[in-house]
Order: sequence, then structure tokens, then C-alpha cells
Amino acid sequence: MSEWKKLESRWQSEWAKAKLFEAEPDKRKKYYIVFAYPTVSGTLHAGQMRSYSIPDVIARYKRARGFNVFFPLGFHATGIDCQRIFEKSKDAEAMARYGIPASDAKKFKSAVDVAEYLQKRMIASFKQLGLSLDYRPAVSTIHPQYGKFIRWQFRKLRELGLLTQKDYRLAWCPIENHPVSLDPAEADIQEWKGAQIKDYVIIKFKCGDLVLPAATMRPETIFGVTNVWLNPNATYVRSKVGNETWLVAEPAVKKLQDLDKKVQVLEKFDVRKIIGESARNPATGKDVPILAGDFADPSEATGIVMSVPAHDPYDFIYLKTVAPELKPIQVVEVPGYGAAPAGEIIAKNKITDPKDSRLESVVKELYKLEYNGRMHANAKQFKGMAVPKAKVAITQWLTKLGSADMIYELSIKPVHCRCGAEIIIKKVPGQWFIDYSNEEWKEKAKKHVPKMNIWPNEYKKELPSIIDWLEARPCVRRRGLGTEFPFEPGWIIEAISDSTIYMAFYIVSKYFNEGKLKMDDLTDEFFDYVFLGKGKASNKLWKDIRNEFLYWYPLDINAIGKEHKSVHLPFFIMNHVAIFPEKHWPSGIFVNWHLVAYGKKMSKHLGNVIFWHDAIEKYGADAIRLYLTHGSNQWHDFDWRNEECEGYGRQLMNFYNMVQRLTKIKTKATAVRPIDRWLRSRLNRHIKDVTTALDIAEIRKAVDIAFFNILSDVGWYLKRTDNPRTDWLGDWLRLLAPFIPHVAEDLWHAIGNKDFIINAGWPAYDGKAINPTIEAAENLVRKVQGDIDEIKKISGISKPAKISLIVSAPWKYDVYNMVMGGKPLHEIMEDKTLKPLGKAVVTYVQKLEKRKPLDELFLGAGSELAALRDAKDFFEKVFSCPVEIWEAEKAANISELANKASAAEPCKPGILLV
Repeated sequence: MSEWKKLESRWQSEWAKAKLFEAEPDKRKKYYIVFAYPTVSGTLHAGQMRSYSIPDVIARYKRARGFNVFFPLGFHATGIDCQRIFEKSKDAEAMARYGIPASDAKKFKSAVDVAEYLQKRMIASFKQLGLSLDYRPAVSTIHPQYGKFIRWQFRKLRELGLLTQKDYRLAWCPIENHPVSLDPAEADIQEWKGAQIKDYVIIKFKCGDLVLPAATMRPETIFGVTNVWLNPNATYVRSKVGNETWLVAEPAVKKLQDLDKKVQVLEKFDVRKIIGESARNPATGKDVPILAGDFADPSEATGIVMSVPAHDPYDFIYLKTVAPELKPIQVVEVPGYGAAPAGEIIAKNKITDPKDSRLESVVKELYKLEYNGRMHANAKQFKGMAVPKAKVAITQWLTKLGSADMIYELSIKPVHCRCGAEIIIKKVPGQWFIDYSNEEWKEKAKKHVPKMNIWPNEYKKELPSIIDWLEARPCVRRRGLGTEFPFEPGWIIEAISDSTIYMAFYIVSKYFNEGKLKMDDLTDEFFDYVFLGKGKASNKLWKDIRNEFLYWYPLDINAIGKEHKSVHLPFFIMNHVAIFPEKHWPSGIFVNWHLVAYGKKMSKHLGNVIFWHDAIEKYGADAIRLYLTHGSNQWHDFDWRNEECEGYGRQLMNFYNMVQRLTKIKTKATAVRPIDRWLRSRLNRHIKDVTTALDIAEIRKAVDIAFFNILSDVGWYLKRTDNPRTDWLGDWLRLLAPFIPHVAEDLWHAIGNKDFIINAGWPAYDGKAINPTIEAAENLVRKVQGDIDEIKKISGISKPAKISLIVSAPWKYDVYNMVMGGKPLHEIMEDKTLKPLGKAVVTYVQKLEKRKPLDELFLGAGSELAALRDAKDFFEKVFSCPVEIWEAEKAANISELANKASAAEPCKPGILLV
């Protein structure tokens, strides 16, 4: 929209020239807000616009409320995204998916060039959208000064005993040769889908000298095994694994090798040779039959399954068909169930077919019940033990016997790295971890959560449980951009681990970017002093930076996408809790939901990206901001549709043109009329409600009121008067400035203001100006107009010669208030003024009782009559005919009005068209 582009560019330039958003410590109350710095992985797209628009609304609102707001930004270029872009930079089609012109891509000489190029474009995009950012501290995670800060952080973690090293199994990219994170942020993978690593315990059954390594996730049920399943249609191999000979499905060989096992394939093996033979259970010492089961999945774990029909519904159904003579063996006791819970639960659900779609949920239900059970006497020395404890104890016991091992699978397959490779599970020797499993650390973090402001509140309730589930996280990679790991050459700190306390560095970064700090200044002693208050200042600059840190910290709001709920946000809290004194632990979190396009996730991989700059060029920044903040509740996913954005653009243009017309009115009303008092009441009510909504981060509700509700009221006001006042416009524009800052700024100056709208502050509502009676009177006028329109349609009287409006009899107002107050009929009939009316009162009371609950009545007969008489000229203008206003008592004496007078009720006058 070229008409918006000129206007928006003008004010962006004016704001920058005035350094309007550059924050310095002063005597005002501070407010420090950040959004999660964008990953430098391509041109920004519309999905990210929502994530940044909402915190900008909060920042602008807080400034207007008198806070000194610090709203800096940075860039997250750690990892291999820029490397991938560089490797594809000669491919014009690939560059188009990243939103990079081929002519620009040709200039790239390295991955760092890609990062710097994209970071500059991001700044341009942020300015295009009108984000009120302080750009002075801008820093990237691959800048050397940032690296010094991160190495200081890691040295602190090691000092605290929170950095560990051990052999561990990890999700791994076999092409890029480094671990990948399985989490909703999808920093390393193409699509997460909820995938996690599943731990299978291998239990070694023996058929002669041949080991049958059955894989199970329920090792505690080993005492209930009735048989072993092999798939006669799958390819198995006899392999040397260490000093043993194992039989495994062919795909398992590579999985075992990835776990650092020495595996030598000896031969392919036809398992039909041993079906019908026996294998010895290492836990019981008893032999169990080897049976054919074509359902045993050769791609899962070892391809060998132990059968526990008492506790596995699938096994129960299969065994009943294949070998009904084998009886289930109970090993877990569950209240309300007998010796074979699996059989009972499928019987209860009337399931007989293993392909029944309900069976999966039934299995989950049973496993959940049994997890809370206790071990049966058949479990020998583990009898009476709680199932979770027995699971660990039995695994340890079998491992000591040399009868157990481990293998791992992804819960959802396949999962692909961003490079396209299929993820595997690999054992990595000497892997470095941040030990988020540390219980003492977790407890400190959990105790801090209730002290924080967290939106939505549901997430605040979830967060302690999320922290409880945290495990040690691998923190280094071999490939990509980032900070060199300080304790072992050749490793780079990975993308989540270097982005937990960056908010502290923004304060330092400003001084570095201004040239006041040099690389040599960024020592551990410097960071200890500035952030922790330890040691002595080397010079006045250190003191200045320390004082600024003390002014801004702690962080008030970290605005971030919902994909980070289980990863980044708990790490953000925990790293602050570990390193900083308690007074500097974070104060708040705001979680953004996702944006999709036409029901589908927006991603470069899917090729359905709407690029940021293209969207602004087409629709305008404020139209997009209005759409993104109002089109969906902030805690629901947003479904972008071009036609909807266009619709918001039209509404914004209509609003802009309307205000422009109002600014050009030469003669304005000076006397304050009832309609002016009504608008003043409505506006003050809206100011109060918008303020309340923004204070609790209800962004959509605030926009709905500030733009759409007030627009509706103003539309009615302009309809009701030919001579409007405009002294209310300034308050409305100040209310809208956080949402549509360019348009609000332009109109603010159009009504005669010289300073920026942000400096005018937030409009304060006048509680005394909020008048329910005046509002009720105008609501009556609007309702009557609507009722007349409806009667015209129903009656076919499109052009009435006269309209009569009859206000209800005064006694009905008294009865209405009595019924609403809860008075019973017999008490109402005791009223001396009502008793003579007899049946009429009884009938009306019964009618009102059926309509409960009743709305509060703000008008009496006199004020209702006055409101309609005040609107008489308006009605006559709208309907182009004479309008008469009657009291019910007088109308009752006129034959054509009598029925309408009798039917009239409070706020429901009788209406007659002739």
C-alpha cells in the first residue's frame, strides 16, 4: 500500500532522528523488555511479525504510562543455518526460499557474510514495522565480544559444578556429525512432531549359544514372560556382539554400532529354523517357547519381542490365537483387577482384534494404572515393590548378571536434520553437558516461578513440572558458527546453551558498540564486577556500567514463542538462578503463540513463507499490526489469510479518513450536549478497560476496545449530531498509539500537536465522567431505532407517515426493580400503589420471573421520556416523518395507541407506525 509507505517512512525517520527509543537510566521507574532474538536463518517472515508486534505494544504502552523502557535487540546466528545458506548461495532457487536475491547471494564469501547480511536486513525489517527498539546494543551471538561473555558464563557454570562430561546417547546427525536437539523450537530439525528418545532395555534370552536380545520398555514384567516373538517374514542376522553371538533384525546392527558396540555380522539367519524351540528367561531360569509373530517390527529396536500377555493387551490377543494353551503370568498387582489385567481391560472395552483403533489408548490406560501398582509374588525378591522402583532395580539386577543391555529409538520416525539427513541415536564418549538434572538447582528455580509475572497463567502453573522433568543437556557441537567452548578445543557451544542470559549482555554491548569498551576489557574480572558486584572497579567506566546494570536488571519481560516453553524458558530461569544474585532473577515471561498461513505451518522448508518486507510493502505496517494483534487471541495460534489482512487495511483507511475529515471541521460545537456527555462517558469507560486489559497482557481485548468498540461509538456519535465536538480525539489516538503507531502519530499531528504522541503519555480515565444513566439513555435511542427498522421490514411500511413512541407506565419500573431485587409476588402486592392494579401487576411479575436474570435498570419513566424527546429530531431526520413521544397514561386514552401503551415496558417503549 503505497499510501501507507510514505506516511510510515516519515514517522520512522522522525522517531530515529529524535532518538525517541534510546533509553538511559534516569529517575523514572524502569521497564526492561526483550523478545527472543531472531535466529539468523533467512529473511524474516510474517510468522515472526506477530512475535515482535506484541512485545512492541507492551513496550509502547509502558512508555506511555511513564516508564523508562529499555527494549534492545540482538541476533542468534549460532549453529549451521548460515553455513547451509552459504553452501547453497549459488543456487538461485534455494536463495529465493530464504528470501535472498541471487545478486546479493553471489557476494557471500563465508557463512559470517551471510549472518551479517541477514542481520542488516532484519534491522531494516524491524524499522519497517515500526518497532520501538533501541538499536545501539545490537549484537550477534557470533560476535567475538559476545563470545567472551558466554565463555565467562560457562566458566561460572563449571565453578558451580553444573557443567559435566560423560558418555551418553544422543540424537545425532550422521552427515553433520554432531548432536541435535529434539524440542519444539526445531532449531536443529525440520519437523519435531513430539519426537523423543525411547529407552529400551535389552533382556538376553538364550537359545543354546544364541542370544535373543528382546527389547522392552517394561523390564519389570520379565517375570511374566510366556514366550518370545520373532517375525518369520523379516530378515534377521546372526552377529558377533562383543563375546556373544546375537540374533537381531538386520536394521538393529547399525543401531548397535552407533551405540559404540563392536558388531560383526556372521550370516543372515532364517528364524523359522528356531520357531517352536525354547529360549531361557534369565530372570526365572525357565525356558519359554519361541513363536512366530509377523507383527514384531524389524525396524524397532532389535526386532525381538518378549510376550507378557497378563500385562500387554496386544500380547494377550495374539497369544489367544497362536498358543491359547499358554496362560498369562501376573507380575503387577493393580487394585480392581485380577491375575490378567490386560485380558480384563480389553474384555471391558469389547476388543478382540489387534487392529482395533481403540487398542492403543487402552494400552496407555493400562500402563498408567500399572505404573502406580506393586509387584506380585511372582516377581520373587521384588515382591511388593512399587513398579517405578522395581523397573530400575530389576534392570540393575539383570545388568549385574550380564543379562541386560540398552538400545534406543525415536518415539516418532523418521526425524530429519535441517540438512536432510535422518536422525540416529548415537553414543558419544566424553560429551559435555549442562546438568539441568541437578535437584538442588531445580528447587531454587521452581521456588522463583511463583514470584514471576507469567502470561498466560496456565504456563505459570506448568513451569514447575517442566523444570522437574529437565535432564542434563548436551551443550557443544563440532560444526557451525558460535562461541568456542573454553574447556576443550574443537567444540562450539550450541544454540540454546549460549542464549539463556544474553539480556544481561545488552547493557554491556551498548558500551562496546559505542567504542567505550574494547575486547581486552571484557575479562572475567570485568563481568564479575558488572554482573555480580564482585571485586573492584578498574576505572569509572566499570562503575558506570555496573550502575546501569543495577538500574535495568532484573529483566521485566522475556517475550518468546510457545515452542520455547519446555526448553529455552526453563533454561533462561535456571541460568539466572545459578549465576546471578536473587535480586537479579527474571521478573516476567510473555509466551507468544504461533502463526500459520491458511492452516499450514509457515516455513522455508514448505515453501509457503510470506516474507516480512513483501507483506509490509503490500498491506502497510499498521494494517498488519492491527491484524496481528486483533485477528486472534494472543494465546491461540494465528491463521494468516491475505484477504483478512486486506480487510483490516480497509478498516484502518476508513478510520484514517474519518479522523482527517473531523480535523477539517471549521465550526465545532461549544456547548456540551447529552450526546457529548454520552461519548465522554463511553470513552472514559473504554480507557479504563483498555488500561486494565494491557496491564494483564490481554492484547486482543485491548485492541478490540481501543479500535473497534470506540470506532462503533464514534460512528454512532457522528450519526447523532451534525455538529460534533473533536476535543476527545487526542485521548483516542493516545489509546491507539501502541497498536497503530504510525497512523496515530500522523493524526496526532494533524489535530495540531507538535510533540510526539508517546511524550503525551497515556490518557487517564475520569471515573466521574462514566455515567451509566447517560449510557443507558443512548442505548435506548439506538435500540428504538433498531426496533423501528425491524418493524418497517415486518409490517411492510417502508415509508411511515408518522411514528408514535409510548414510554411505559411508571409502576412497571417499580415492579421491575422489586423483581430484580428478589422480592416475592406477595410482598410486591402489599405495596399500596400497586395493589389497586391487581392482575396487571401479577401478569407482569410472572413475565419478569421467566426472563431472569434481569439487567440493572438505569432509567426511570421520566429519564426514558427525556431521552426519547431529546432524540426526537434525530428520529425524524432518520425516518423522514413526524415522531411523537407519549407517556403511557396519556396514550392509553387514545384508541389507536392504547394497546401499545399497555404493552410498553421499561426500556421497551411501544412503537406504532402509520
